[in-house]
Amino acid sequence: MNTSAQADIKWQVVSNGYFYECGESTAIYFDRASGDTHLISDFAAYLLQRLDRESQPLDTTEIIELIRDEIETDNLPELSSTLTGILQELTSLDLVAPT
Repeated sequence: MNTSAQADIKWQVVSNGYFYECGESTAIYFDRASGDTHLISDFAAYLLQRLDRESQPLDTTEIIELIRDEIETDNLPELSSTLTGILQELTSLDLVAPT
């Protein structure tokens, strides 16, 4: 998939759950819909919580604009790459979905 097509995909949370024992680099997430428990990165947990607060799905560019002031990075290409990987991870766990 090319970069412009990836930017057009909108993302939304599809399964609500609970966070437990959020540490410095990981969080335990219980998915109420599936009954599964996941160990996810702290950034994945942050992103999942941030997306859950939005009233509509967001594309990658909108997500970056939303979070860039809250995280400490000036490297937008790296942030975009990391974000894409985290969204793929959360999609594979059925926690977020593209629309």
